Amino acid sequence: MLLSLFLFIPTFFYLALPLPTQAFCPVCTVALGGGLAISRWLGVDDAVTGIWIGAFTLYLAFWFIAWINRKKSFKNGWLSLLVIILSYLLTYLSLQLLGAYTGQNLIFGLERVAFGMLLGSLILPPSLILEKYLRQKNAGRAYFYFQKTVIPLSFLFLTSLLLHYFLK
Repeated sequence: MLLSLFLFIPTFFYLALPLPTQAFCPVCTVALGGGLAISRWLGVDDAVTGIWIGAFTLYLAFWFIAWINRKKSFKNGWLSLLVIILSYLLTYLSLQLLGAYTGQNLIFGLERVAFGMLLGSLILPPSLILEKYLRQKNAGRAYFYFQKTVIPLSFLFLTSLLLHYFLK
């Protein structure tokens, strides 16, 4: 259990790279949270559900950082890093209290949910960078409606499908 917690530390530093904070729609965030509950109810593999939990946690951290930056007149990188670390720590502890970590069915020595969270957290930032690059390349305009939502969700969906088929 401690090993999986310590494996998240490189992820925190990866996510702490100086990326611009983006505001995310609260309705989309709540919808993602509802989707996580439904996937668990439908019996989706914990590793696949973990991908979405990791992305959800990162979205919430970015959303909270954007809110803090609007309230404060300064932008502090260490505060952003602290918010990200606390978000993952609270998510990890919440899942621990709910009994999501059983110590069985490990992937690379990590619990299935923790492995999925790590994977989802590593997949989301490149999708956001790609979306921003595409928008900048098109003079600040999206190539298609809801591009900002479709590209990250597509990355997460494709990762979920690949992981589902590799685990079978």
